[in-house]
Amino acid sequence: KGLVENTEYLKTGIKGFDELLVRGIVKGSQILISGGPGTMKTTFCMNILANAAKNGKKGLYLSFEEPEINLLRNMEGYGWNLPELLDSGRLVIKNQDPFKMAWFVETLLAQARDKAAVRPACAGAGRSAPGGQSCRKSATHSPRR
Repeated sequence: KGLVENTEYLKTGIKGFDELLVRGIVKGSQILISGGPGTMKTTFCMNILANAAKNGKKGLYLSFEEPEINLLRNMEGYGWNLPELLDSGRLVIKNQDPFKMAWFVETLLAQARDKAAVRPACAGAGRSAPGGQSCRKSATHSPRR
C-alpha cells in the first residue's frame, strides 16, 4: 500500500470544510490557523474541538489571550455545550502567558547552546526573535523582570 492508504485522517465535522479537504486532516499534523481580528479563528477551532469531543475524542484549546470564562461566554450561542465537554474531560482549555513561554523557550535554547559543540548563529539579517530583538541578543539575554 502507498503512503495515502496507510495515513489516518481526521474530519473536522464542519460541513463544507471537510469536503474541501477531501480525506481530512492528517492525524498528528500541526496546523496554524491565522487571520486578523474578527475572522472567527477561535470559533472555527472551538467548533472542530467540540465536534471531536462529541465523538469521544479529546481536545486541547490553548489560549494566549482570552480567559476561559470569556471563551465560554462567546461560544455559548453555538449550542456546543462546552461546559459539559469540559466536565467530561474531552475538552480542555488552558491559558498560557506568552511572555513566560518565551522566557522558557529562551532558557531551553540557552541550555542547548551551552551544550552544543557548534553555536548556532542567525541565518539572515532579517530574522528576529520575539519582541523584535536580534536573534543573538535574544539567545544570550534573559528577559527583564
